[in-house]
Amino acid sequence: MRIPNFHSAGLLTIVAGLGAATTVFAAQATPEGARGEAGSVHHVTHSWDDDAPTLIGDPVKFFERLVDRYRDLRHCREDVRVEQVTVDPESEDPPLKSVVRVVAEVQDERLTVRSSDLLDEVLDLFGPADDTKASGASESDLRLLPHLRLRFSPDPLDGFAGGESDDLRPAELDRVMVDDRELLRVELRSGESGASDTTFSLFVDPESMLVERIEGEEWLPGGLHHQTTVQVEARDLSAPASPREEMPERKTVPVESSTAPAIPNAQMRPSV
Repeated sequence: MRIPNFHSAGLLTIVAGLGAATTVFAAQATPEGARGEAGSVHHVTHSWDDDAPTLIGDPVKFFERLVDRYRDLRHCREDVRVEQVTVDPESEDPPLKSVVRVVAEVQDERLTVRSSDLLDEVLDLFGPADDTKASGASESDLRLLPHLRLRFSPDPLDGFAGGESDDLRPAELDRVMVDDRELLRVELRSGESGASDTTFSLFVDPESMLVERIEGEEWLPGGLHHQTTVQVEARDLSAPASPREEMPERKTVPVESSTAPAIPNAQMRPSV
């Protein structure tokens, strides 16, 4: 396999694919109510934007509405599964595959991503260790979780695919059925028309207007075919409780009598 032609996505695939033993699910217990009966993503009971489903046929306006939704997001905790597969069509070598699980938490203007120590070290190779700049999110974290560019990047389409890929554009918008649920799919493509070297499909819950799944496909330099699937397995939008709110309620033990019971055979001692 022609490894020298890999860009950053390919490098992440190689190192993250060292084995499941090196990838640790660093999440704490999933908050109550974050999963449904079949581990489905938690979603709100009201529609964040009732007009969003009516924008079918206008992917640009829908994407702008989606960005507005993420800009409005103050707190969100996600359990995310990232799968990457890279294939060299001209080689008989088996595909390179990796599965990484992380927990991402948006708290006001800051993104925190927890994963294995090994993965954190690898992601540092893509940028300076202090790249959690004024934007509130590191470039390495946004490459791993591209949908959070909608929240933290001034231009979410710039570098959405990572590496040296061309900027993407919203090209299609339609309704799709995924596991008996209707989602909205907006497709991002590179190039102005015709065949695209890079496409990313964002599957959006029309009620919460949040991305639940991403499917990316890229043709890398040298003919390598790279696929990325980002699945939000659980989401919690409730803000964390303050330390005071987390303290258990103090219970008062009633006192029945202030008079101590008599002690048989007790001897009186003179006071000193």
